[in-house]
Amino acid sequence: KAHAAYMAWCKDGGKEKQFEIQTAKSEIEDLTATIAKAQSDTVSLTAKIDDLAQDISTNEADLKGASVIRKKENAEFVVAEKELVDTISTVERAINILERKLSSSAMLQAKVDSTDMDKLVHVLSAVVDAASLSIHDKKTLLGLVQNGQKQKDDDAEPDVGAPDPAAYKEHSKGIVDVLEDLKQKAVT
Repeated sequence: KAHAAYMAWCKDGGKEKQFEIQTAKSEIEDLTATIAKAQSDTVSLTAKIDDLAQDISTNEADLKGASVIRKKENAEFVVAEKELVDTISTVERAINILERKLSSSAMLQAKVDSTDMDKLVHVLSAVVDAASLSIHDKKTLLGLVQNGQKQKDDDAEPDVGAPDPAAYKEHSKGIVDVLEDLKQKAVT
């Protein structure tokens, strides 16, 4: 009896070991398939990581280039803005000076030196150029100044007397109007 029980135990143990071996082989196949899939995923994800790394480096290079361009444009803007602010200030001062001088009768009777007029033409030309005016506005402003100079030269005969105040006032107001237009264009 003991031998039969031992044989039954061995037989049952053998069957159990066979099932365990079959189960282990099945698990090995499942795990091998999982490993193969993981290796395949690793290869495809590595390729995707490489593509993304390349995209990142391209984007960083684009960002760096855009930053350089932006800094350059900002520097140009700051310079242009400073020039425009200076131009507006110069035009405002010129308007104030002309309006003050127009209101005083002393200017209407004073003789104007042609070198001063040349300087004024030069300064106004620089202001107009800095303000990026249209050619028409530039010609109008310079024409008014030069016309005033030409009238001064024509009226420069000895002992003729003071120039007609109304004529001078009319030209000066034209210059003030042009300067006001310049100021408006510069502000906008």
